[in-house]
Amino acid sequence: MFTITDFGAVPDGTTNNAPAIMRAIRSCHAAGGGVVRVPAGAFFSGTIRLLSGVELHLEEGAHLIGSLNPEEIENTPSPDSQVKDVSGFFIGAFGAKNVAITGKGVIDGQGERVFFEDGSDEGTGEGPKMSSGFRPRMFSLEGVKGLRVEGVTIQDSPLWTLHLAGCEDVLIRGVTIRNDPRGTNNDGIDPDACKRVLIEDCDITSGDDAITIKCSKSSYEQYGPCEDIEIRNCRLASHDSAVKIGTENTGDVRRVHVHHCEIRDCSRAFTVLARDGGTVEDIHVHHLVGAVRAYHGAGNRAFMPDWWGKGEAFCLSATPRPGKTGCAGHIQNVRLEDCDLAVESSVFLAGEEESLLEAITLRDIRLTFRRQGTQEPGTFDEQPSGRRKYAHIIPALYARRVKGLVTENVSVCYNGEADAWQRVCQAEDCEEADVSGVRFV
Repeated sequence: MFTITDFGAVPDGTTNNAPAIMRAIRSCHAAGGGVVRVPAGAFFSGTIRLLSGVELHLEEGAHLIGSLNPEEIENTPSPDSQVKDVSGFFIGAFGAKNVAITGKGVIDGQGERVFFEDGSDEGTGEGPKMSSGFRPRMFSLEGVKGLRVEGVTIQDSPLWTLHLAGCEDVLIRGVTIRNDPRGTNNDGIDPDACKRVLIEDCDITSGDDAITIKCSKSSYEQYGPCEDIEIRNCRLASHDSAVKIGTENTGDVRRVHVHHCEIRDCSRAFTVLARDGGTVEDIHVHHLVGAVRAYHGAGNRAFMPDWWGKGEAFCLSATPRPGKTGCAGHIQNVRLEDCDLAVESSVFLAGEEESLLEAITLRDIRLTFRRQGTQEPGTFDEQPSGRRKYAHIIPALYARRVKGLVTENVSVCYNGEADAWQRVCQAEDCEEADVSGVRFV
């Protein structure tokens, strides 16, 4: 056991304890590994780098506060020592093995100091906030083999919270994330080109997506596809998607299993956005319950004017980014089953001639259309793409360029009526698309 106060850490909430904490970490690593203990108290710190064999353990009452001073925050390194991320990070590990962050303490990113109202959302208190100043990531964990994050509370992230790039054999269990529900780019957990990841029993509140699975260009080039991801027994709240695959998918994402999760007022429950040429395949989503709704945007300002989504239970979309043409990627072999959700918009399945959606199954789904928020239905949202947003009737199910659509026991009921909701299924340029399993009750 290596207690940080034994290495000079001071729990006064203002002293930069990074040097003391790093002395404890290096001593633990040199001894062959073990536990670096953060006792109760408020410990302010700049960047902390975890090394192989080290478990950073926060005892109950421990409050680890991340600096927003760029002079105290390191940039994320690349293997050739060239800087590739100027946002920096609070807690990181790179190429390490058997690393853990555990305990009942709190890790605080001070995000409340970077987000602010600018009045662009007409006083609804729903639109994305603006941000100012330096915004480091809370965690940057890259190339780690054998990673465990368990029990801790992470709050007020100013940017991405848990970003995992190229990590393998990951367990994230019982973690609570409490971010500003209107904070921009403060995703909860982002596995990027990772393999064998289990996320379970987590409670996440964020403004941006609660969980985003991706395979970005830089991560894919170094670590390959993202695969074998399981998310279960989580409670997810966000002004964007509860679980999203994409938008960055230069490489492939496959074998994703999402189940037994509670969705709390997200803009979408489950989303796949193919925009960068990768293939998303072998996806199984089941036993999601809760509600999704549309949120007011932030007017016509240039930075983050909208949340993506209009209250769809499921959105699977393959279409090029603005200004691009050609193949946006492929989405195939997706099963959506045993879900019960209150919604404000269609099940949205939309591909293009060069980017078909293939082998999509909806089975044992119950959708209740009801007004839950401030926004009138009647808009399709295909951001980010050349199609953007546009007025459209809202059928129960919309399918475009889908090859092989199966619907079985999909029940749709309406709690209150809206002119834009239509008791129909709409299919355009589809092959082998059977919507006979959709019934209106």
